[in-house]
Amino acid sequence: WSWITVTLAGRANPWWCIIGFVLGTVLGYGHGKWTARMWAREYLRVLRREITFWEAKGATGTTVYVMLALGIPVFGGLVIEQSYDTLIGIQSYIFGFIGGMNLALYLWVRRLPR
Repeated sequence: WSWITVTLAGRANPWWCIIGFVLGTVLGYGHGKWTARMWAREYLRVLRREITFWEAKGATGTTVYVMLALGIPVFGGLVIEQSYDTLIGIQSYIFGFIGGMNLALYLWVRRLPR
């Protein structure tokens, strides 16, 4: 609630929200596409337990990417000056990242045969 309250109350610069959300959406969508390609190649093998998730080609890379893409802004938010603008920009980035990733995965799932 704090993010919505502060944003709607006009106490934060809306540009930080927009920039954070757009950047997060772009990076999250890229991650979702990367994950979808990995699952398109290895999904059935993982389901049949021929390999584990970590043995799938690209699994370690996608995990490291998410850790960096979400960890750097969060850690940076703790280190740099904690103003409303900075914290709301980081929170908007995280919401955008998760939303973009989910959108890419949703579009991939829709293409799967029934």
